[in-house]
Amino acid sequence: MFKKRIALVVLVFFIVFTAGSAAFVFGSSKEKAAEAPEEVSEPEAVEEKGPSGELILFHWWTAAGEKEAMHKSFELFEQRYPDVDIVENPVAGGGGANIRSVLASKLAAGMPPDGFNILEGAKIKVYIDSDFLEPIDDIWYASGMEDKYLLDKKMLNINGHYWAMPFHANRANYIWYDKQLFEELGLTMPKDADDLLDVCKTIAAKKPDIAPISLGSKYKWTTIYTFDTILLSMLGSEFYKDFYTGKVDIESNADLRSVVEKFKKLVPYIYEYHSTKTWDEAADLVFNHKAAMYIMGDWAYGRFLSMGWKYDVELGGWPFPDEIWFGHPDCYTLCKGAPSPDLIGLFLENESVPETQLQLSLLKGSTACVKGVDPSDYPDRLRQHNMAQLLDPTVPKMGNAFAGLSTPAFVNDFMEILQEFLYDVDVDLMLKRTADSMAKNNVKEEMAWYWE
Repeated sequence: MFKKRIALVVLVFFIVFTAGSAAFVFGSSKEKAAEAPEEVSEPEAVEEKGPSGELILFHWWTAAGEKEAMHKSFELFEQRYPDVDIVENPVAGGGGANIRSVLASKLAAGMPPDGFNILEGAKIKVYIDSDFLEPIDDIWYASGMEDKYLLDKKMLNINGHYWAMPFHANRANYIWYDKQLFEELGLTMPKDADDLLDVCKTIAAKKPDIAPISLGSKYKWTTIYTFDTILLSMLGSEFYKDFYTGKVDIESNADLRSVVEKFKKLVPYIYEYHSTKTWDEAADLVFNHKAAMYIMGDWAYGRFLSMGWKYDVELGGWPFPDEIWFGHPDCYTLCKGAPSPDLIGLFLENESVPETQLQLSLLKGSTACVKGVDPSDYPDRLRQHNMAQLLDPTVPKMGNAFAGLSTPAFVNDFMEILQEFLYDVDVDLMLKRTADSMAKNNVKEEMAWYWE
């Protein structure tokens, strides 16, 4: 640009000098023909630049399937804003098991990123109460999320403000299974908890070297998903919400005891060395024919797809139970003191775009969580079914405890309680410890915001 301006000055000087010389040699304008009007150069076009700079993000999507999905969303953002460089900081540990400790030190030291991956509900409220987040109301309403969001808005609207932008929907209650093994043994997808137990017994009898149920409890959170699926299938969504928000008398409730008793009967059929495996390694056990079933959310589907399995060919699976859409979104936040608040605002808006959510979810094994994506956009009947249910207002949608429908303190305790139950299978002790933790962590009072 600087060189172009020098050339323009030289050109103007040359024109003036030449005109002056001509007047001196040939006489004044009265004696000569009228001079041609002086040419006026067009102003130089200035190229307008879009937003630029670094956008610092933290997330935990490091496993196969989810890593590619996150990078797809980054790619789509950078197509719109090519001068923005995303600086990602991935922290391994499914469900954010490890990212919280990494973020805690940075936020406490006044060194926030622009935003970070989070779930919803009480998981967000911890950061709100610590004054680490900015509300995103302007972005939420400007991007049309108030109308197009398909899950429970109450889990994102806390203290009268929206705090995080969801970018896809995870359904958490699936039973995945080795389809070819099931066909060999004449088995079908379990319909309820009793049927699940019968299927386990059949597999154990006919294939003793294969664990009927896979589990990777190295980071403990996976055990909650296994337990929750049984709880939900037996007692339904309203009891589930009452339990995790502290409204159930734990030790005296006969229905809850029946769920724990059923879970106890399933324990012998769970992969013996579960505490050595992560959630994705537990999916690998099914893929490698060392386990028959896996009770886990649709992120496991992304894992199976990344390894080459196709739905309805090698892989079977269906929501359990199907009549309730049970799960949560993944979201991104806007940090207080974000280095690039304008850039994170653009990123959050882009995450709400239906096409962004579609392309990400195709790789993740999940579905979009906004209107504007059609069930037919997905290649398999499973996600076509899930998207259709999300769009159907008659199908109940609800969040889950690990993702934010209970206090983080209680959830952390309950992970330990369930982990120990897998070894001691003591029903009375499990219920007592659960009740004690509920009381210690003031779950009923801390979760009152959900019922307001």
